[in-house]
Amino acid sequence: MLAALLAVTPSFAHAQPAPPPSSLRVEVMVRLLRVAGHVEVSPSEGAPFAPAVADTLLGRGARLRTADDGRAYVAWAGGLTLALDPQSLLTLFGNSAPTVPGVPAVTTTTLHRGVLHLVAPRDNVAATTRTDLTPVGTSTLTVFPGRADATVAAELGGHITRVSVTRGRVRVRFGAAEYLVPTQFAVREEAGRPPALLRLLPRAPEWRRAPSTRAVSFGEPVAVEGSFGPSRRAATGLPVVGWRLEVARDESFHDLVTEERLGPQASRVRIPSLAPGVWFARLFAFDAERFESAASTTARIEIAAPHVEAGVEPTATQPGRRAALVIPTGFWCGVDGGPLVTAGRPMLLDPGRRYALRCGTSADGADARDTILDASRVGPLLHTLRLGTAVASTDGVTVSGTLAVSLRDAEGRTLSLAAIDVAGDPGVTADPMRETDVRGTYGAGLRYPRGLRTARLRFTVNHAAVFEETVELPQPTAATIAPAPRPPAPAAVQVQVIRSATPFHRPEDDEPPPEEE
Repeated sequence: MLAALLAVTPSFAHAQPAPPPSSLRVEVMVRLLRVAGHVEVSPSEGAPFAPAVADTLLGRGARLRTADDGRAYVAWAGGLTLALDPQSLLTLFGNSAPTVPGVPAVTTTTLHRGVLHLVAPRDNVAATTRTDLTPVGTSTLTVFPGRADATVAAELGGHITRVSVTRGRVRVRFGAAEYLVPTQFAVREEAGRPPALLRLLPRAPEWRRAPSTRAVSFGEPVAVEGSFGPSRRAATGLPVVGWRLEVARDESFHDLVTEERLGPQASRVRIPSLAPGVWFARLFAFDAERFESAASTTARIEIAAPHVEAGVEPTATQPGRRAALVIPTGFWCGVDGGPLVTAGRPMLLDPGRRYALRCGTSADGADARDTILDASRVGPLLHTLRLGTAVASTDGVTVSGTLAVSLRDAEGRTLSLAAIDVAGDPGVTADPMRETDVRGTYGAGLRYPRGLRTARLRFTVNHAAVFEETVELPQPTAATIAPAPRPPAPAAVQVQVIRSATPFHRPEDDEPPPEEE
């Protein structure tokens, strides 16, 4: 049966109706949807090339040229999309109206070199124009796309053309012959030779273990791995000589970021350096003639980074808001050794400290990873600073005073039980700060040289959060000189003698003595 299929020549396929008469007007909308890498466009024949710009209309005779890293995507008739690979040159005929009455308009879009992919709209998208009336050709043959996914490759200036179909079917006109190329078949035609035989395409590869559908990142790129193999269906067509991997940011693979060719013995893929976001990956098999299979199923890869929603300081018109940890849907996180919880309401965070964060893709934390949330990310930490009256020492060189700091979060709640270290400019020293009777307020003694007017103080809260403040130092007056310290006098010892009016009486004295034997 397979031999019979492979022996079918295009000349025996069902012939299609002749092209429509020139009186039939076909409106074609040609828009350059997207460009990637270096792509140039010439608006008309003979016009110079210039860098292409996405979302622009292309008129009749416009030419597209892609460099080694260039790709272009054009919206064609009936929802059809033309995707141009690197190192390709395409001439577009977007206006199919006859230029002279009675003369057929030239409507063929010509691929001079390179590879062109024809992607038909899905079945649920209504066609607005018959795509078989907007052919695509090379110097060797002409393809009438219809509603099919196909690839046209022009080699040696179009002297050799390869056509493959992975969905639907296309009509091919090669010299005087017309034939259909159905799904999973391909043909290679060479100018000056008889029509070639149809050949089967390789089967699409299958994921044995698709790349991780979810992976945790803390903002850094991560690598994902997967395994694949040939189709489990009966091997048909020419032997597979390699595989091709595509990774894109969108499911239509217009925003392609990685393309890699793998050897025939490869069975694993490793995709490095994927930043947080949603990615898509698929595989192709190709044979010795470089005919590719249909794509494998698309693997969706979600790399999520739990992030901190920044807090907001209060203003005169709106209240403040504390920072919060936002957990992506489908992920589990916990802080400071607590249980892992799934996405829901943001987890509010207190300022002035750092958190140990642990996140994974399941509640048991089998694949969980750890990181530290720095205190600078969980603010704001609000503070109020006050300096007390200054007193000069007896030597007249230094001044002693008091320092008070009040801490609170963006919602006005006091921050209690904090450890605060204070450092100042040279010559300025402060005692360790201790919390006073007023919760959230901390006090300490402050010493600085007499005559110093301003100083910069640096506060470190819980060995994590740091803030600085430039203060004006109070100056003592002549009447506020502190007396020399005296050693404290020993406390007086008082002795109190307690006398009883009645003798001490014990109850056992009233008991009669025991009888003696």
